[in-house]
Amino acid sequence: MQPLAAESKELENKSPLIVNRALYRRHREMRLGVLEASKQFDNARKFRQQKEKAGLVMKRGAKPPIEIQDQHNRAMFEAAARRCGRAKRERNRTVSDVSGMLLAQTPE
Repeated sequence: MQPLAAESKELENKSPLIVNRALYRRHREMRLGVLEASKQFDNARKFRQQKEKAGLVMKRGAKPPIEIQDQHNRAMFEAAARRCGRAKRERNRTVSDVSGMLLAQTPE
């Protein structure tokens, strides 16, 4: 890149098309330079944050591992069961009279 003053002297006698092309190139180089510096800054910031944080970090939108989700669901269900008075194990259900009579009959 040439210094701006030297380039402006060269462009004085050029056509507007060539001047605009040169200005566009300079502006594009500047934009690309800013973009590259921004990427480097973000990468350095992420690297510093990774050194400070724990190894397992949940990100937004990411689903938790199945084991953690299952443990969480089980704990929530057990807490709800305690609150509503539901038994921890299944209870023996009574058999209806009709089914009991049918089962009790023995073929002769």
